Amino acid sequence: LVGRRVSEVGAQRDAGWSAALRQVLDSGEVLQTTIRMKEDQRCFEACFMRMGGPGSQQVAILVKNITAQTQAASLLKLSEEQARRAAVKAQAESNRLAAVLDASPAAVIVVDADNQISLVNAQARRAWGDLPNAGAATWRGYWADGGVRHGQRLQPSQWPLSRALLGHSSREIIEITSPRDGINQRTFLCSASPIWGVNLSIDGAVVVAMDMTDRIEAENALRKANSHKDEFLA
Repeated sequence: LVGRRVSEVGAQRDAGWSAALRQVLDSGEVLQTTIRMKEDQRCFEACFMRMGGPGSQQVAILVKNITAQTQAASLLKLSEEQARRAAVKAQAESNRLAAVLDASPAAVIVVDADNQISLVNAQARRAWGDLPNAGAATWRGYWADGGVRHGQRLQPSQWPLSRALLGHSSREIIEITSPRDGINQRTFLCSASPIWGVNLSIDGAVVVAMDMTDRIEAENALRKANSHKDEFLA
């Protein structure tokens, strides 16, 4: 660079150098600015100051290469924008999932790996109210599948969610005593599955329970009516 004009050298890279020099020579004031090199995308923080008294044509330039800091700031801004867009998308997905679950005619309950309730839909709240986080140990349920265990009380480890947390999917018919009042009983078809995480770990479980009470009562009433008809005909 020795012996060459700064305007000549700067013109090869960025016109900002020449413009900054002319501004300092005309005004005599110190100029601090940021200049980007079009040639190689480098970025500099530059301070231009006139040397000598008024009318002097000498200018000193202090230059600091801030390319790395500028790139890091740009990457951070890009990362923040991507995180913001991801958060907005995740919230939209969450809202859609909540709408789907609340529109479902079946009760849906999700628990975490510690069997603590993390999500319930509107139908589950209508069926059982505000569900406690104490787990299945406080619930009363009875097998209602018509088999040899029909009427027997479920043990805590036999609840569909408890079994799902051990990695077992299940589909059972259970008569559940409402935890809201401890009196009313409804019969549900319960389908439960584990929620698998990375490395085949179990992050939780979900159960979908369809209220079968009215259907079962209607079927029982129909069977009873048929029995009375057969007795009458006999």
